[in-house]
Amino acid sequence: MKRFVWVSILAFSLFVASTVFAHDLEKKGRFGLGPSMGWPGIGLTTNTFVATDMSVQADLYPFWSFGGFALDVDYLFWLHDITKQDAFHLTWFAGPGAVLMVFPGGKYYNGGAAGAFEGAVGLSMQFNDAPMDLNLQLSPGISFFSGGAGFWITSMISTRYYF
Repeated sequence: MKRFVWVSILAFSLFVASTVFAHDLEKKGRFGLGPSMGWPGIGLTTNTFVATDMSVQADLYPFWSFGGFALDVDYLFWLHDITKQDAFHLTWFAGPGAVLMVFPGGKYYNGGAAGAFEGAVGLSMQFNDAPMDLNLQLSPGISFFSGGAGFWITSMISTRYYF
């Protein structure tokens, strides 16, 4: 059922995007919203450009491993285009971020919260004929929790429709 919902959302986004033309996603004030999936979960992603080459990305998703949820926020710097084609631009981005995880107690662990500092890096395919992007992101970092600290890494693929 969850897959059906996400596939429906993606199909609807593609349908809506095909009826609208994009003009430079990287403009101050452009806001993107869409689904994301990866580790640690399937969720919702947003991206708001605060300048032509900087944005704030926020992702909210269930944290399946511990039955809770996670919120991460990244400040992204949109770097040079890798390639410009007739149909799309391929560019990359990088920036620092932070994660907050909240989870209830379980059989083998206590409930509580944890945090992480991460560095996001990724590729973005920005479509020329539709106000959409398709992103692949990897975010390694350090997590902090009641038991100490440890290595943290997330990965996701997402698509966003820009308003």
